[in-house]
Amino acid sequence: MDSAAERVVELGGTLTEAIEENGSRFIVMQDPDDNEFCLVLFTPG
Repeated sequence: MDSAAERVVELGGTLTEAIEENGSRFIVMQDPDDNEFCLVLFTPG
């Protein structure tokens, strides 16, 4: 997931926030047009 976030930054995006909650990770990103989206790693458990 970190490599995906790095790739987004290489393409002009911005990392806004990283959150870890209940065993899952969320990385909030922004594209060059300021649209937010999340990268999510869900760990069932």
